[in-house]
Parts: sequence; structure tokens; C-alpha cells
Amino acid sequence: MEIGGSNSGFEVIAGGLGSSSAVGGGALLMTGAAAAPAPSSTTATGVGTEAQQVAALTNAVNIVNALAQALAAQRQLSGEGATFEQRVLELLNQQRAAYGLGQLSYSAQLDAAATGHNAQMMATGSMAHEGIGDGDPQSRVRATGFAGAWGENVAVGQTTPEQVVAEWMASPGHRRNILDPTYTQVGNAYGVAASGRPFWAQSFGA
Repeated sequence: MEIGGSNSGFEVIAGGLGSSSAVGGGALLMTGAAAAPAPSSTTATGVGTEAQQVAALTNAVNIVNALAQALAAQRQLSGEGATFEQRVLELLNQQRAAYGLGQLSYSAQLDAAATGHNAQMMATGSMAHEGIGDGDPQSRVRATGFAGAWGENVAVGQTTPEQVVAEWMASPGHRRNILDPTYTQVGNAYGVAASGRPFWAQSFGA
């Protein structure tokens, strides 16, 4: 089913990784909540101990977090991107108000997650939730320090905030993210790749 014309088509991924179906339109969706990590069953001493591995991972996460925050800070600059992202937030809240739901507020952490992923999609020319070199939605959200439940919508090909929100609302999965009463925060990202294709990403949180 085509919603956005010949330049867009979308797949919905809901309920976690691995379940997907093509539904047409120009967007991707993913929702989820993190399970507690299983305790390690191994111990070691010397170089490469578990403690050292955790320290190295923590350092890597801190680097990713710093880069993501820097990207988010850049988005405070004026221009089409910032204007489009603010308009998407306004449109999301209009939709939620129509159903008696609470308003979404801006989250710098979720904005950083959305910005970083959108940049990766533009760099690779791929609309995807994972498999393009920047982890999965949960790892991206956690890297910013956000610890709550999360959801993600992405899209490609839409030229205005009105178009992308209309197409997301026309898809049951994406609509569910937008109208999820548990979500209270969001970060939106927009950019145009070198190919000229516009990419969109949004990260929801509670």
C-alpha cells in the first residue's frame, strides 16, 4: 500500500526485534522496553577481567553519549531542520490532544538518540532501525543516559512535517507510538542526505 507516493515505502517492526511486515508509506517503527541484563556467570583475573571489560564499555558509552549530546546541541541552531523538528512536535501534540492524551515534552537525551540515528541513516542511505552500524534503538537510547521505556519511528522521502506525521498516523504501528499514553517525552530529527533524500527519526520515552 503506497501512502506517500513513489518516493516512499515503509516497514513496520513492532513488539521487539525480528517481527516485521511491509505495509507501505515511508516509515519504520519500533517499540520496546529493556529487560534487565542477565548476571554474568564468568569470572577472570589479570588483563581482560570482567571489571576491565565493563570499564572499557562504560568509557565507550560515555564517548557515544558525548557525541550524541554534541549533535543535539548543534540542533539548537536556527534553520529548516530545527523548524521542521519543532513543527513535528507541535503536530504530534495536536494529534494527542485530539484523543485527550497528555502532551509530549522535548527531551535532550531522546533528541540525541534520534539525531545520531538520523545522521547514520543519511550517511548510509538506508532507512532502518538496526544493521547500519549504530546499534539498535535500545542501545542508542541507553547511550544517552535515558533509562525508561522507549519507542522509535523513522521515515524517508517525506518533504514536510505535515506529510511525515500524516503518514505515520495512517500506519497503525506508528500511530500507536504517537498515541501511546505512557510516553511523555520525545526527540525528533530531520535532515537531507547528500542524495537529496529527506530522512526523519523520532525517539519516544517514558
